[in-house]
Amino acid sequence: MISTRRKKMIDNRLLALLGILIEMPKFYLTELSILLNRERKEIERDIQEINHYLQKNDFPLISIKDNLYIVPEILIKEFNAPEKKLKHTQIFLNEIERMELIYLVTFIRKSELSNFHYQEFLQVSKNTVLTDIRKLREDCRTFDLIFSYSRKKGYFIQGSEINKRKMAFDIITSLLEASNGKWILKYLMSYWNEESDVKKLVEKMKEEATQYSISLVEDRLTEIAYMIILIKIRNKKIEENMEKYTDNISQTSTIFQYCKSILTSIINKVNKEEVYFLSSFLLSIAEGNSCTEENSKLYSVTENVVNTMEALSLVSFPAKETLIKSLYIHLVPAYYRLIFGWNFKNILTNQIKEDNQELFDIVSRALDPLRKITGSEISEDEIAYFVIHFGGQIESQLNCRKQYRAMIVCPNGISSSLILKSELQQLFPEFIFLQKHSVADFKKATEQEYDMVFSTVYIDTKKPIYIVQPIIDSLAKNRIIQKVSKDFIIGNYRIPNVDDLLKIIKRNASIHNEKKLYKELFSCLMSQENKQKEQLPMLEDLLTEEYIQIQTNEKINNWKQAISLACQPLIDHGNIENRYIEAIFSKLEEYGPFIDLGQGVAIPHARPEDGVNHLGMSFLKLEKPINLLNDENHQVQLFITLAAIDNETHLKALSRLTKILSDKKQLKQLKEATNAKEIIELIKEKGEE
Repeated sequence: MISTRRKKMIDNRLLALLGILIEMPKFYLTELSILLNRERKEIERDIQEINHYLQKNDFPLISIKDNLYIVPEILIKEFNAPEKKLKHTQIFLNEIERMELIYLVTFIRKSELSNFHYQEFLQVSKNTVLTDIRKLREDCRTFDLIFSYSRKKGYFIQGSEINKRKMAFDIITSLLEASNGKWILKYLMSYWNEESDVKKLVEKMKEEATQYSISLVEDRLTEIAYMIILIKIRNKKIEENMEKYTDNISQTSTIFQYCKSILTSIINKVNKEEVYFLSSFLLSIAEGNSCTEENSKLYSVTENVVNTMEALSLVSFPAKETLIKSLYIHLVPAYYRLIFGWNFKNILTNQIKEDNQELFDIVSRALDPLRKITGSEISEDEIAYFVIHFGGQIESQLNCRKQYRAMIVCPNGISSSLILKSELQQLFPEFIFLQKHSVADFKKATEQEYDMVFSTVYIDTKKPIYIVQPIIDSLAKNRIIQKVSKDFIIGNYRIPNVDDLLKIIKRNASIHNEKKLYKELFSCLMSQENKQKEQLPMLEDLLTEEYIQIQTNEKINNWKQAISLACQPLIDHGNIENRYIEAIFSKLEEYGPFIDLGQGVAIPHARPEDGVNHLGMSFLKLEKPINLLNDENHQVQLFITLAAIDNETHLKALSRLTKILSDKKQLKQLKEATNAKEIIELIKEKGEE
């Protein structure tokens, strides 16, 4: 019965695919399959079905030859014509899309809504609607909202107006990630007989942004435009306390004036609450250099974060000023997200934690200056983005031989761009990666600036281009590696071809699940780096009894004697040379008490080239604190000396130590320990947790 219906009318997903094909009229199917995260054969079948409807309505067909599809020019010019002819579309939505549409159609409702209205709107049964509403109610609770029903009102949403909008925006973002998202939103507005030109509003926002010198994420503009249009249709005022908005956004600020101009162009009467709301959102996604009002304050916070990261990780960043500038661009919107409660999901958080647990813990603590200024706890999703920043810096120091310059074009936003860069750095550690956050910025670059392009959107360029998703699965990773290796000689980098391995396996064995085998082979071949990380020494491996000292202050008259004593076990066991101690003194006298972590703890250290023979750590506890650099503001009782051989090998041990020092109870136990065994037991106890 379903197949009969599909023969009669085109499916909304096919119509969405037709729109994508027209946007990229000449392209390889394998590249399109990566872009859409779908199987190539499945896309071919859909194109055949689209051709069936095009032929039936006297339109030229889309041709496919040798993996390349071509859309006829007449079809590109007259796209609105086939779209109108095929407008009697069968609606095919999954459960999540139905729930999202139920919320949005209720969010902008103009009259009472009953179960029958939802059935008619979604073309599903009464029971399906009831099941979807039950699950939607659970989702609403995460935004402190209640999806309610009464005979008088029908279905409606209870709760804060701002939270209702935040959930609506979350849904808009989710829908626009799907290939048929724009179609779904257009269908939503047509239900209430609303016609809105999203493209026109986006162009207006771009023009105004240029005039106001505001840098916005290109792909976010479409989401914002839909949100503004839905707010206009909804026509409900914000009645909550706006104190945190007025405290953080000046009515004379550039961002406020920009938002006022945009809203005035589409809404007749704009109240200041609406301008504050839109301003809060744009500040949460705008690049750091757009927010001039907070420039000096947040730049100082960024410097503090980087300095804290250096102190905690014992890694020095050679291009420190460059790192601060790039981190600042991400920290500013993160600051406003924390202030205004905008939570953007990072779907790679779990993977980032799993792959970089030690770095994750250290970065989390390094973000204390941001916690302090916002008065908010920082979510793991936010921390994960900062881990990518710092991880990339550490990784770049480990891979010095860079050959090719690869341009990354990702209009999805800074966060998505960071994720994509992180994924590509793992695949091609020897490349120099340059980033552009919009197609317009990319077009300003000359072709002499790069050797290849990795992009999430189709771009016309003479250089090799590889279409990718911000999140690259194992199948796509192998395809990308093989494509790049055909175009470029990639130094000493070698990755076996999974396709070739599969051919060998097929010749010698029967395969029960080829797709699963493909993924597992790729994961196995790419797992060597993770195995090396698992073998990094633990804290208890480094701080053994012979490296731990508990001393009175009788023979210690100054901070230099304390550090020399702390380093002695490392000298005795050959971990360091005497010049390492001199290097610590020299750096302290030049840069100040950077080794002081506060709470009576210092981690003396210098660079690996200053006299480190092999990795080591020593622990000295004094009976009474001593003044570092003879400064009473820097009293230290615990000296934990580290001799690092690189920027990474010590991170696992340091992560454990950071957790202990962050726990007031365990830090107190360290300071009260009377012998080495008590300290070792404490370290083991923490390690086992």
